[in-house]
Amino acid sequence: MTILWDRANIHDRSKVVRAYLADHPEVVTEKFPGYAPETNPDEMVWQHSKHARLSNFTPEDTYASVRFGLAIMNDFPPGTVPAERIPLLREQVRAAAEAGIESVWVLHHYLGNMPTLQPLPLLAALAAEAGDMFLGTNMFILPLSHPVAVAENYATLDHITGGRVIAGFGMGYRENEFESFGIPLSDRVSRYEESVQIIRGLWSGKEVNVTGQHFTVSGQRIHHVAKNGVADAISHETHYIVSEKLADKP
Repeated sequence: MTILWDRANIHDRSKVVRAYLADHPEVVTEKFPGYAPETNPDEMVWQHSKHARLSNFTPEDTYASVRFGLAIMNDFPPGTVPAERIPLLREQVRAAAEAGIESVWVLHHYLGNMPTLQPLPLLAALAAEAGDMFLGTNMFILPLSHPVAVAENYATLDHITGGRVIAGFGMGYRENEFESFGIPLSDRVSRYEESVQIIRGLWSGKEVNVTGQHFTVSGQRIHHVAKNGVADAISHETHYIVSEKLADKP
C-alpha cells in the first residue's frame, strides 16, 4: 500500500508555518536554504513537502520518468443511474491499463447533488480490470469516519488488490457533510490528526494505545495489515502533509 496525505487547505497551514518557523529558526536553515522573511509560506510548504517526498526516493524514482494516473468519474450528472455506468468504468480502466497508465483515482463525497459511487467499494469492483495499476482515493474524507474502520477497510482493499492501493486522505470542506454526520467542521483538523496516529499504528500490526479528544483505542491491533507494510511522512508541527511510498515489510 502507498499512503498519500492531502496537501489541501495549504493557505490555512501557511499561518501555522509562519509561527512554527519563527520559533524554530534551525528548520529554516536546514530545510529552506536561502529563506528570506518575505518568502511566501505557501511556497515553503510546497518546497518542504517536495524535499521530504524526494528524500525518501532513489534518483531513478524521482525525476527519471514521468508517471501518469487517470482520475475516473465516480460522480455523475443528476439523473444518471450509476449502475449503468459501471460497465463503462470497467472498460475505461481496462483501456488505461493497456495504455500503460500507472494509477487510477476516484474522489470521495457524501450527499452531493450528483450521484456519487463511494470509492472503496468501487475500487474493489475495478481491481480485476486494473491489472498492475495502483488504485487510489483522491481524497478520502478522513474526519468523517472512525479511523479503525478506515484502517480495516483500506487494509482489506489492499489485500484484494495485491498491495496496489494508494490511501489518499483529505480533511474535507463541505459544511453539509459535516453537519449531517454531526461533526463540527472546526474539529476536522484534530479528528484528522488523531485518525492519522491510529491508522499508522494499526497498519504497523502493533498494539495501539491512543486516548484522544475524539477517539480511544486501547490495546488493539488488526491482523490483516497492509500487504507491503507502512511508512509515511507527516509533520504535525507545520501541518503540511506529504506523500511517501510505503516500505516493504519484512
